[in-house]
Amino acid sequence: MFDDQEFRRRRGYSQEPQKLHLKSGRIGPKGRTFHLKVGSATKAQPVGKGASVDYIARQGDYSNKRADFESLAGRDPEQMKSILDAVHETTNRKNGRVAIPITVEMPNDLTADGRNEIAQKFCEYFEAHNHPAIAVIHGNGKEQPHMHLLTTSRPTRSIDDPPQFFGAESGGWVIAKEGVRGNAQKGRMFANRDEIKLFRRQVAAGIINQVLEAHGHEGNWHGGTLKETGIEREAKKRVREADWAKGIRERDEKAAADYHKQQSEARDQAAKVRHERERRREARKSELQKQADRAPQFQKEMVKARSQSRSERKTALQLAERLLAAEARLEAAERALDTQKRKAIPPGRKAMTKEARTLATDLLKASGRNPADFQRDLENGGSPELWQFVRESLGLKKATKEQSAHEEFRAEPLKAKNLEQANKMAAGLTSHQLEATYLATKSRLEGLGNSVGDQLERQGLKTGLKALQTKLPNLADKSGPSPSRGKGR
Repeated sequence: MFDDQEFRRRRGYSQEPQKLHLKSGRIGPKGRTFHLKVGSATKAQPVGKGASVDYIARQGDYSNKRADFESLAGRDPEQMKSILDAVHETTNRKNGRVAIPITVEMPNDLTADGRNEIAQKFCEYFEAHNHPAIAVIHGNGKEQPHMHLLTTSRPTRSIDDPPQFFGAESGGWVIAKEGVRGNAQKGRMFANRDEIKLFRRQVAAGIINQVLEAHGHEGNWHGGTLKETGIEREAKKRVREADWAKGIRERDEKAAADYHKQQSEARDQAAKVRHERERRREARKSELQKQADRAPQFQKEMVKARSQSRSERKTALQLAERLLAAEARLEAAERALDTQKRKAIPPGRKAMTKEARTLATDLLKASGRNPADFQRDLENGGSPELWQFVRESLGLKKATKEQSAHEEFRAEPLKAKNLEQANKMAAGLTSHQLEATYLATKSRLEGLGNSVGDQLERQGLKTGLKALQTKLPNLADKSGPSPSRGKGR
């Protein structure tokens, strides 16, 4: 029999497991105590090492730890993931329990098949209670093998199974209804410490002893305390598995004290954060209460403001309607005045001859206009607009013949702020273009009325006309008299 200090860590079972005995100081007259831990994975913190299927199955991100994997029992890892996802989806409470991770010490004097048989029986126990489970043995080369078991927090069945119980459906699984605050789920597993104690002493110890005796070993595993097994000593502080693998058999009390100090400081800090959060919540609640108290007065002020706003909008709409009506009347008066001006024959204007009326009518038809619209102008000697149209029509025809060799030029009135700007705008124009621009400017000037905008435009047109008149005599000297200038009315 080896003592703990003399026993060396092995990387494989080179000796027969039946001949291997470890004097751990945990075997008393009434039996041997063993380690068993029941945890809880909630919706807020669903994944810990023992609550992760990938971790216990040594796959995915934990495939680098595959060396200590020994065997697997129960559900397939991927199927177990889908089941736990369904439980998570049907858990409404923020701290609702999703899974139950269990860690159990395994006998090191059994073969790997024997330990796998224990894992299978554990899974069968939970499956009999409608709790799907997966169990994995980590013991390949370890001094003390152990089992990780993961099961659901609530009864779960496939949607195709007979309806033994009813609950929420998710992902092809039916999960029993979860408890609410003040009314816990009926018959929930491991509801308190007493249930965990019974599970340890009756279920876990019974399964392990049954397999030990079936393989010819003494079934002396006891789920009680040291005192209940007849060992008169204080319980040892647990040493981490990583430290034990390094040969450390006693816990570093200084490191443990530092760790507990850090945990205590973290709890204090968390309490301060909770206190500050509660203070802000109360302050917010107080502010909301004040706003609720002021709400009636605020509503009265809002009703008054809306009433005043409606009155102001109504007044503004009335003013806008009056303004639009005034503008419409002004526009109608301007049109009537323009019509009246057209009707009146200026003093000294002669009546149009028959040939002139025929020519003007033909030009209007050629341009796509209706001669009937200009009937009064044709009868009253012709208006300035009509004569301008005739001159422009005749000029465009002549310009088209003269500019057959170059681009078509469309004359626009020349309007400028000052004489210098007008000269710049007239620079580069040919004689024909200057003449056409002169006629367009003069025609536009004659067609202006007496409005403010027309008076401003008249000033710019006069400046442009003055600049063109300074250029036209020089061009007339070089190229002879303009054909249009030689024509008379």
